[in-house]
Amino acid sequence: MWIRLSDTEVLELKEDDVHRVYELPMAGKKIDTNLCSDGAIRRLRKELGLTGDYSPVVKVAELERILKTTEKPKTWVKGIICFIIHNILCPTNKGNVSLQYADILEDPAGVSSYNWCSHVLDYMKKGLQSPGVLNPLADFHFLMINYMDKMGKRSPFLTGKYKRPSLRDWDVKAANQELAKIHDIMGLENGLTAG
Repeated sequence: MWIRLSDTEVLELKEDDVHRVYELPMAGKKIDTNLCSDGAIRRLRKELGLTGDYSPVVKVAELERILKTTEKPKTWVKGIICFIIHNILCPTNKGNVSLQYADILEDPAGVSSYNWCSHVLDYMKKGLQSPGVLNPLADFHFLMINYMDKMGKRSPFLTGKYKRPSLRDWDVKAANQELAKIHDIMGLENGLTAG
């Protein structure tokens, strides 16, 4: 995958780039949320204590409430994985968290047997190519770290004890400063094109 930053600059992104930032598995089974069964979604909703319909989404506020109150470790793990996917890895513009990962979460210990790096890149590519989307559906933190690293920009994220672009070196103040800088540098208000 690549993102055109200007007529002369392209940011190339590979599975290894996702792995360097998040240390997610970059080998294993392909993730296809379209294949998630209704039965798996129903079971996950029931385990999370959700009542009503069997919708493949749950409101963010409702999932946050469940995460704060559940006393079942396995349920909490499944809920927090959905929450992390929604907020970091595969962000959305909506206030709903997808439960389309229910099949994968049936065995939380097996989550690492999937190729999450490929999934994050595929999701980002589709999100950046969606016309008419006000905020690109992409992991902005991942894009920022890779932009700083690959375009030769010095970043506080590369000076931590891990000496590589990793979220481990972030603190809130530095992250907010870098987000403001990169927003201006990358011209996100003008949109991006991906291929």
